[in-house]
Amino acid sequence: MRSFFRRHFGGMFWLCWLLLIVAASLETLLAWPDWAVGLVIVPLNGISWPAFLAHRQAERDGCPTWPLVRRASAAQVVATAVLPLVYWFL
Repeated sequence: MRSFFRRHFGGMFWLCWLLLIVAASLETLLAWPDWAVGLVIVPLNGISWPAFLAHRQAERDGCPTWPLVRRASAAQVVATAVLPLVYWFL
């Protein structure tokens, strides 16, 4: 699994952002309750962490990336960790 994320960290990065957008649209378009949207976002944390770590490893190996992608990969981890808590407790 680790080598898969190393080879495809860009795809996993964009897949996680796409699924976060889908989760947000579930709340607005389909009027899902907040606790259900939080449950949908929790598994995305399992995608965002390996993608983030694979991105960092690729940077250490000399793969050039844009600073915006570096910040977005870190923001993705924070979003998948904090958003379920926001949906459940606020």
